[in-house]
Amino acid sequence: MLDHFDTLAKLSAALDDREGLMLGEVEEVNSTFRSRLRTLRLLRDFTVRSLGSRAGVSASLVSNIENGRSNPSVATISKICDALGVEVADLFSSRKIELTPQVPADREVLVTEGGVRKSVLLRESDRGVSLYQVSMPPGSETGTLSNPSGTLDLITMIEGRVIVEFGEARVKLESGDVLRFFSNTAHSISNETAEEAVFHWLVLDAKSRSKTAQV
Repeated sequence: MLDHFDTLAKLSAALDDREGLMLGEVEEVNSTFRSRLRTLRLLRDFTVRSLGSRAGVSASLVSNIENGRSNPSVATISKICDALGVEVADLFSSRKIELTPQVPADREVLVTEGGVRKSVLLRESDRGVSLYQVSMPPGSETGTLSNPSGTLDLITMIEGRVIVEFGEARVKLESGDVLRFFSNTAHSISNETAEEAVFHWLVLDAKSRSKTAQV
């Protein structure tokens, strides 16, 4: 079993002297590299296009590398690693990939005048996707909201109760309930109880639902 390349210098030397490796060893290194590249890309929620854009290379090159149709240069590998936020060794190691979870202290928090707190769990404007954890104190409300045509909202209650009003509809939600609605219609959410309400709020704009994800 080959040790992983832990520096660019070693990687460069290995790529320049592949004759020193047996065919099976070369394929083992290449297979590990391709597999971990794809895994890390998907863990970052990057398409081949978005990774290519971040790395300054074409989407077709990223796809060809992952599928074994192209052998990248050391410079290209370095750019891809920078875009993924990993070390070169991470693409060649046989060790499990260590992930760092998002912690509350790292989240952006939006607070309204009424005390409604929206913690940003995910916001990707280029893909039209936003996910919030919302905390509503007793007696609070969001006020009237509206989004562009085609925007789809999904509310998943975690605890407490809220009332969602949109158009002529009025829906009471409690822990475990899920509500899906198009939010281009004027809508509002209120907590009329004496307890805090917490829910996840997913917002998908029209382009996020019309595009087919490129994987």
